[in-house]
Amino acid sequence: MDTPTPPRDEPADLTLPDTLDPRHAALLREHGFEDAGTIAKVLSTDSYDLMRLIYAIVNPEGTAIVYLGGTEAGRDLRGRLRNHLRDRAKIHHVERESFVYVHIMLTEYVVIHHFHEDTGALPVCNKRKAGFY
Repeated sequence: MDTPTPPRDEPADLTLPDTLDPRHAALLREHGFEDAGTIAKVLSTDSYDLMRLIYAIVNPEGTAIVYLGGTEAGRDLRGRLRNHLRDRAKIHHVERESFVYVHIMLTEYVVIHHFHEDTGALPVCNKRKAGFY
């Protein structure tokens, strides 16, 4: 399945197939989802490791969201996607060529991490840079 061409009214970081149910497409737009690529692509990279996010999987035909889920401590996106691929009940609904869309949940750890990277120090009242982001 080729990457669909975005219509002009969508942000550049969200490319939805023309065949996607309009109600499903609206949900992804409303909640600020962005493209992650196919499951195969997401499995081959560590781009989303240690991030808290909500993800949506679209069926291989590109017509419907077939799964909405989230990650949290100990449940990384790649691990969750591998589990979905192995789940026999999801065969033909979730495949390596299925598209994944993510909404990254901004936590204080992300902001503290970037603050530390940008300034070389933590805010005065923060004692340590702890946790996953």
